[in-house]
Amino acid sequence: MRTPLAMSFADGWLRGFKAAEPERQAPYGDEWAEQHAATLKEGLEQIAADPQKTVDALMSALTLVQPPSRMTTGLAAKLLFKPLSHLPDKTRDKTLYAMSFTGPPPVALARK
Repeated sequence: MRTPLAMSFADGWLRGFKAAEPERQAPYGDEWAEQHAATLKEGLEQIAADPQKTVDALMSALTLVQPPSRMTTGLAAKLLFKPLSHLPDKTRDKTLYAMSFTGPPPVALARK
């Protein structure tokens, strides 16, 4: 959902990376961290839905005699997270990793 907390996630992640001890940062490198934060931010901007959609769905469910036990709102929930929930753990983890870490690999993993 497009909330201040969700939309500031990438900036907070980058601040945490930069606040880490230099030996923790070294295997990844600043370029990788900057690129990763930018990719996270861009991805969130593309998929984050208006929170009003969830509020509307909840308000609608309150009027139902038999409301559903689960509701999905927003494009990310319907097209990404619901299908991912049906995958085996190993496959889901690999998929989420591939989606989360695009661009150049961390310095320690780059081919020499």
